[in-house]
Amino acid sequence: MTLQKELTKILHLFPEYRSQILRVYVSDSEFRQYCDEYSSALDLLKALEDESKPEGGSENELGRLSRKLENELVEYLKGR
Repeated sequence: MTLQKELTKILHLFPEYRSQILRVYVSDSEFRQYCDEYSSALDLLKALEDESKPEGGSENELGRLSRKLENELVEYLKGR
């Protein structure tokens, strides 16, 4: 099985949940969706950080969204 980009990011963020993440990622489409959303938020945040002039509060809003998704992922894993 090839690790997808979003799965790699989640494993890097939560190494203590590695075996659980791998198991749930394969069997649960809702969890895969969380991973995809988190990966997309990180990609957007990185793009904003790489720009010389981020627009308004977009960077802060994406940062908050990323942290919220991180918390949701942890809560989801704890419930498994």
